[in-house]
Amino acid sequence: MIYKDLLTLIIIFLIVLALGLRIAEEGVYSTMGLDKKPASFDFAFNVRDRTYDLSILGRHWQFTGILKITDFYADRKKINIKFLGKDIEFHPLINLGLKFKSGVNLDKKSAEMYN
Repeated sequence: MIYKDLLTLIIIFLIVLALGLRIAEEGVYSTMGLDKKPASFDFAFNVRDRTYDLSILGRHWQFTGILKITDFYADRKKINIKFLGKDIEFHPLINLGLKFKSGVNLDKKSAEMYN
């Protein structure tokens, strides 16, 4: 018998055993009416924190998966993008030209009308 086959069989057996324990543990907790995560094996992804939580036989690990692809900076006069070590800089094609007066009021009367 080749040792690679034996190692493969042991790995498959351990995976099936871990999943069986997890399913049995969830069944016991649901029968008892407990709202508890299984301690044998649990894997979860938190969207808010972007973290992966892994629990195996009572031990708990937490991994953070953040992938930074680019730096993006936009200003009124130009847009800077740093991507793969290259700086891309361009000016906006459409100039909106919005200039607000210093005395803009909610009733749409200019500030000079009140002074």
